[in-house]
Parts: sequence; structure tokens; C-alpha cells
Amino acid sequence: MVLFGDYHTHTRYSHGKGTVEENARAAKEIGLEQIAITDHGLGHIAFGLRKGKLPRLAREIEEASEKYGIRILKGVEANIIGLDGQIDIPPKYMESFDIILCGFHKFVWPKTLNDFFNFFLPNYFLDFFNIKSSPKRVELNTEAVINNIKRFPVDVLTHINYGLKVDCRRVAQVCAEYGTFIEINGKRISYTDDEMRDMLGTGVKFIINSDAHSPSRIGDVEVCLGLIKRLNIPRERIANLDGEPQWRSQRERKKGW
Repeated sequence: MVLFGDYHTHTRYSHGKGTVEENARAAKEIGLEQIAITDHGLGHIAFGLRKGKLPRLAREIEEASEKYGIRILKGVEANIIGLDGQIDIPPKYMESFDIILCGFHKFVWPKTLNDFFNFFLPNYFLDFFNIKSSPKRVELNTEAVINNIKRFPVDVLTHINYGLKVDCRRVAQVCAEYGTFIEINGKRISYTDDEMRDMLGTGVKFIINSDAHSPSRIGDVEVCLGLIKRLNIPRERIANLDGEPQWRSQRERKKGW
């Protein structure tokens, strides 16, 4: 199994320790064909990508791509900020990204006070105290993620179940329908083997990423490969093994999204 590209990496533009060039160099050294720079979305309070830095980020990506001869995608790891699935990337900025990843994170500006009290706060509390989510909470969370996939051209749903317990099968069914990949994250697996089998049953495709926050972790997907081998997941279900993924956002732009 050959990893074609690592599509979830961070830099100093958000929560990472390296530069765009350092990430590109690391990807080139391990033989990757592509890499995506996917810093945290604009609504992340502590580590969000800032609007004013987008032009400089684009220049650095172009320069590093030319220097190392590797395709670098300008991406973002957006945040779900409301029960209606809203993300923290205004429409006018979406066009500036090659791919859009999205997930649930702490320390993010909620869309409304209602979302803070009825979406963020309950999930923060449950996660902090390691309390099992109620069926009602799982249903609300699931609907938020489904709304996100239906409303926006999200290419990759990152670290599903991390900090936000959902019905994995229902989410995977919608991802399969809309062409969104579910990430197998190189830092953490937040779902059970049974939940993974449920997702596999929907026909959804997966993508394996390092979620690297330092150049030394670029391409580190050993956790992902271990899961794939243990559950005997067919290679063709992994979008970035032995070939380039087909991105939903690019397809939908062609259709005039």
C-alpha cells in the first residue's frame, strides 16, 4: 500500500510547529506526491487561520510547490459552529481553498448563543468528564454533522466521534451519498471496530491522514494502516492509497456550487 498524499497537516498559521516549506520538504523526502496544508478554520479562537494571512499562505504554497516539485493543496480544517451544520468559512473565502476538511473542535466561536448552550457546552461537559452521551444528545450531534455535509462542499469529515458523539452509520450514509470522505486519523481513532464496520456497510470511502502538527509527523499513518489491516478493509475503499482522491469541492465548483 502506497500513500499518495497526506491531506491533513498544520503549520504555524494555526496550531502547527513548522512552516509550509518544512511540511513540503518532509512530504518530498518520504516520497509523497501531494500534501495539503489544512490549518484550523477562521472561527477557532486560539489557533484559527486569520483572513489577512490568506494571501501570504497562498504565496508560500506556490513557492514551496515550485521548489520541491510536489503538488501542495491549499486547504482548511473548518469547524462546525452550529446545530444547523454551519461552518466558520464565509462563502466568499471558500473559493480560495482547493479542499475543505471539517470537524468539531473546542475553543471555537459558536454561531449563536443557542448553539453555545445547546451544542458546544453540553458536548464540552460530556467530553471533559468522560460521560456517555444520551441518545438525544447523539441524535442532535448527528443531525448537526449531517446538516454540515448536506449544506457545504466538505471533502473530508475529520476525526469523527472526537469530542462529538454521533451515529456513525447515519453520518457515513450521508457522506457516501454526497461524496465526502471520512477520515481515518493518524493521531487517534475515536470510534469502535463495530462502528467502523457499520460505516463500511454504507459504501462510504475513507481517507487516511496524519493530522500532523509538526513536519516530523508528515505521512505518519501507522495507526490508520493498523486499523485497515486488522479489519481487512479493502484497499479500494481508501481514497489516497495508490492514487489521487477525487475531491467533492472541486466537482461541485464545476457544477456551479
